[in-house]
Amino acid sequence: FPSHDNTEMSVANVLTLSDQANVESRLEALEDQDVIFGSDLLQLTSRVDSIQSCGSYYKSTQQLASTGSTDISFDTVESWTDAGFIDLSGGSGTVFVVNTAGVYHLDAIISCNANGQTWNAGSGKYFAIDITRSPDIERGVLVSSTTLASGLGWSNQVSGLVKLQVGDVINIRQTVSLTSAGQYQILGAVAGTLDKNTEFQFQYIKT
Repeated sequence: FPSHDNTEMSVANVLTLSDQANVESRLEALEDQDVIFGSDLLQLTSRVDSIQSCGSYYKSTQQLASTGSTDISFDTVESWTDAGFIDLSGGSGTVFVVNTAGVYHLDAIISCNANGQTWNAGSGKYFAIDITRSPDIERGVLVSSTTLASGLGWSNQVSGLVKLQVGDVINIRQTVSLTSAGQYQILGAVAGTLDKNTEFQFQYIKT
């Protein structure tokens, strides 16, 4: 009979092989599926070791956001970002363009200072990764919403696996209904090496 230590090692190896087969099977399913959420996403992103490229973009200055929808602008690229996959396009800082097709894990984080403003508490505050794929119009593909008492600062995060095509356009958008025109929230900017406040990240998984 194997020793106790060898038994634990054998079980661990079996679980690892089983998990790997499960991950590979789920990734193959993406050929016919554009987005995966929930526990499937957590298992895939924690187990897959075949990620080839990644990147991160964040804000160096705060941004005012009025009532309605606001595309978040980004002006800083992390030094370790791999170019040629999802790149910031043009001078506005709000448009990302996909230059390499494949399955990606997208993740966006927002931090918002209420700035003393008030909003309709019953309406949701929406945070989304929008994608435009010609000839379709811009659509919120990964969306999170929350309701919050008026006047409070808030933060949110949205993420998921998406199969992207070359030429797809990505915008990070927040939507809120303020009680009157001329009011502005403040979208947070970088506050430290590891504290970005508002950030967009990608990981390239497979073709």
